[in-house]
Amino acid sequence: MGVWSDVDGHRIQPVEDGKVLWEHDAAPGYAVARHMVSSRDGARWTVVSETPLTLSPSLVCDTTRGGCGLHGFVRDGHWFRVG
Repeated sequence: MGVWSDVDGHRIQPVEDGKVLWEHDAAPGYAVARHMVSSRDGARWTVVSETPLTLSPSLVCDTTRGGCGLHGFVRDGHWFRVG
């Protein structure tokens, strides 16, 4: 299991079998300050680098799970937005 990395308002942790967990800082008015928005569909990621964190492919902070909707790549410890 990897370590938690802070990536532009999200905390991301690579875990076994290519899965990734991430937390998002909630917007004002949310009941929970941080909440898990990890994949629901069995997606897998490759950890290209743990320090600084680089993942492939892109990921989405899922709005149906309380996320912000941000879609992008994690490269060198930062989000690079898609679109």
